[in-house]
Amino acid sequence: MQNNKLHYHFSQFLNEYKTQISEEVATSVIQVLGKRIELNKGQSHDEVFLNSTEAASLFKISKSQINKLRKKHSNFPVIKIGAAVRFKQSALELFFNELSNKKQ
Repeated sequence: MQNNKLHYHFSQFLNEYKTQISEEVATSVIQVLGKRIELNKGQSHDEVFLNSTEAASLFKISKSQINKLRKKHSNFPVIKIGAAVRFKQSALELFFNELSNKKQ
């Protein structure tokens, strides 16, 4: 009987703790996204930094194609900050323009 009460209260505590952590994580993510949106407001497109997914979407190619281009071209415009990889939008536009001019 005592063991069942302890188990019940411990389960309740864990569920409340999980909920609290989930809410804190969600709040943090929303704050970071809000700051990112604010940082990009009013900036010209050449000051915008993109992750791989955003860059691939913007240029209508796959993320794997981005990675292949990075490996193939030593001048591919990439910025590494620790494990994070970012691309300056204006530098990517210039790279793809030069690449298409070479093919013509």
